[in-house]
This record gives sequence, C-alpha cells and structure tokens, in this order.
Amino acid sequence: MLWTNKQGFAARFLADAVLSQLQFRFGQSATSPVSRRRLSSSK
Repeated sequence: MLWTNKQGFAARFLADAVLSQLQFRFGQSATSPVSRRRLSSSK
C-alpha cells in the first residue's frame, strides 16, 4: 500500500490524537505535562 506524505501525516496525527485522548481519560494523574511535551515533540 502506497502512502503519500499527506496520508502518513494524517494517520500519525489521528493516532496521536487518539493516544492523547486515551491518556487523558484513563491516566489523567499519570499524564504529566512533561510526558505530553515529549509525545508531541517525538513526531
């Protein structure tokens, strides 16, 4: 399956959003601003 850069970016963005939503819902106390920043900077 060939993916264009735009598709890959959209998929990564979607996965990132879902992951942060799960973290926010289930691990609000475990999710610190530091780990959040590390997540967004590791893209």
